[in-house]
Formats: sequence, C-alpha cells, structure tokens
Amino acid sequence: MPDPEPASARIDLTFEHRLLSGSVGGQPVRLELNTPTHHGRAAGTIAGIPVSATWVNGDNYHIYPDVPSDLTGSFAGQPVELHATFHLEPGHFFDRGTITGHIGAEALDASVEAAAAPEGPGGTTIAADGTLGSTEFTIYATIDGPLTFGHIRGRVAGAPIRIDAARTRGPDGGRTRLTGSYQGPPALLALTAGALLHFI
Repeated sequence: MPDPEPASARIDLTFEHRLLSGSVGGQPVRLELNTPTHHGRAAGTIAGIPVSATWVNGDNYHIYPDVPSDLTGSFAGQPVELHATFHLEPGHFFDRGTITGHIGAEALDASVEAAAAPEGPGGTTIAADGTLGSTEFTIYATIDGPLTFGHIRGRVAGAPIRIDAARTRGPDGGRTRLTGSYQGPPALLALTAGALLHFI
C-alpha cells in the first residue's frame, strides 16, 4: 500500500464527467467525484491511496446565516469525520467559518475567512489557517468572478503550495485542469483540491 506520509508532489489532474484523474507526485489519481452538490460522494484513489467520502452541505437559502457541512468517510483505511459551520453575510456572501474533526488519528482544526488575495488577478479569496495533527498550514484559495480560473497559494509545514485551476467549457460539458506542486499530508491535499473543484 502507498505510504500516506508527506511527500513532495507535482500535481497534474483533470476533472471531467465527474472523474478526477491524473497524477500526484507520479502516483495515479482516479477518483469519482460527485460535485458540486449539497449531497456529494467521492470514491477512488489519490496518489494511490484509497479514499471514500460522503458529505452534506446545508442549503444556504433555507439555513442562514450559519450553514453546516458534514463529511464522513475513510482515507488510507482510516476513518474520517469532519464538521464545519460557515457564516454568511447579507446577500449570502461568505464571511468566516470553522472546520473540526479527524482524519484517522490526526485531529483537524481550522478557521477560514474571506481575505484579500496575496497575489493574482483578484476575485474571491478564502484564507484557511489550522493544523492537521502536528502539521500547520495557511492556505489561500482564490476564484475569479466567472468561476473559470482559480489558484491556491500558501504554506504547509513551512513548504510552499501552488495549485492553478482552469475550467474550459465545451459541447460535452466542462473540464477543469489542476496543475502545480504540493508538499505535505496527502489527506490535506485531497480536501484542498476537492474544495476548489466544488466551486470551479
């Protein structure tokens, strides 16, 4: 079984027809991903590591201003349980939130908030600060207004993270390409990439 410990990884992924495929650090990715949706699921492998998850996002038109989100599943054979609450401003604009839970034996504790983009063309930026076990992270995710381009910047355990996402539309639907580099826990990469794909 592939080692779920941190590894330096070059990211080259494509999300099309609800399938995320490609490679991370030379290891294969093949993940069926039902997103964006309020009731989602994922199953497959990321960097050769088995992953499965289901989640429920509150409907912000019926639950407002504090919207819940819950995810359960497994990563590398270990149980995963995450709970989040996201506070919306008037007009349903994101303001702040918290994410808590565990991935296997490692606790996840993070705060997220709307922020100014550290670089790039602007758009909506969310900053996440927290820990997964002993790994500290600060991640900025920015998405442009038309929801066709995004990027992730920040640091995980002191190492830089850079992921760019570009969405193209065609007669057979949309296609999103993720490229970049990441060094850190694979589970944190899976959550970060999944969250970005939810919006692009």
